[in-house]
Amino acid sequence: KREGRTWVEATRLIGENKAAMYFMGDWAQKILKEAGLKYGENGYLAIPTPNTKDIFLNNTDVFVFPKVNNSSNLGQHKLAEIIMNKEVQKDFNLVKGSIPSNLKVSITDFDEVSKISFDTFKKGNIVPSFNFRQTASKKLRDEIVSLICSFFNSDMKEKVFIEKLLKIVEDNKDK
Repeated sequence: KREGRTWVEATRLIGENKAAMYFMGDWAQKILKEAGLKYGENGYLAIPTPNTKDIFLNNTDVFVFPKVNNSSNLGQHKLAEIIMNKEVQKDFNLVKGSIPSNLKVSITDFDEVSKISFDTFKKGNIVPSFNFRQTASKKLRDEIVSLICSFFNSDMKEKVFIEKLLKIVEDNKDK
């Protein structure tokens, strides 16, 4: 993904034969299907990045139910019950192109990408996402992503990149 380009725009480049490879989550398959690509030969494949077999990178949409003093949380419980309902999970994730968080949902109707992702998720080796700020502050994440974009969009030398990266990390280590 280049600076200033959304993940949707970057994914569409695959469908337009303007890019050959892309590191993205299971939800990107929705865009690839819209481009007329099919999973497998002459379409797209879902394979783990090197040294990540059986590791699930956690990028999750969440609902937060704040605790409010002296209020009933019956509505929160009802909404959580609806959200985690097996049929709701199935229908929602089939439309979105992602996998259900309810492990009891049958994925028979899901495509190959979702099945691979779901099987990996169920193995339980789940790591938090740097990109979705589960491991670092927004400031640190944004500075590192900006530096990476600058590296790929300029003639910056590797040594300079590493020096700048180390400075960013050092400047943010106590934050």
